[in-house]
Amino acid sequence: MKDLIAKEFLYFFVAVIVALPVGFLFLYLVHVEPAGATLSEDEKVLEMDLLFIGGLLGFIGVYLVRLTVWAVKQLLVSK
Repeated sequence: MKDLIAKEFLYFFVAVIVALPVGFLFLYLVHVEPAGATLSEDEKVLEMDLLFIGGLLGFIGVYLVRLTVWAVKQLLVSK
């Protein structure tokens, strides 16, 4: 049981670490342009929201890949 908890804890931190660059990549791909010379307050909030959404998508993506690998492994081991 301790091994399972330790492994899940490790996967959680890997997912958080991978989610940060994915969030920045998502923000870069959306590429929000300021209306004026500088970002307004609304644009700053939008930029942070997009970064958060990208990070959340990266976090969920890491866990989906992990669950897919686990499911395939279970199918192959059972046969």
